[in-house]
Amino acid sequence: MQAVLAARSRPLKRQPEFGERLLTQVEALGLPLVGLVGCVGLGVGVGSLLEPQGGPQRRAWLRDKARSYWQSTEHLLSSAVPNGVHPPEQ
Repeated sequence: MQAVLAARSRPLKRQPEFGERLLTQVEALGLPLVGLVGCVGLGVGVGSLLEPQGGPQRRAWLRDKARSYWQSTEHLLSSAVPNGVHPPEQ
């Protein structure tokens, strides 16, 4: 009975918090902290696009931005070097 009481008199070991556990897991995998932050950001971005309430508006906005970017890039590339041939030097 005394051995049981002696074992219980030790203080409890402090448990690591969620952030500390994540950092420990990331360090064990060999990923840099920037990789962890990037993955979390990517997950949040995908989650916000797939959200049922605001997702359709965000997807429409992103689609419009991607189309305008693609059109401006296509116009720039087609005017810079037509058909992949440089103009003759004079």
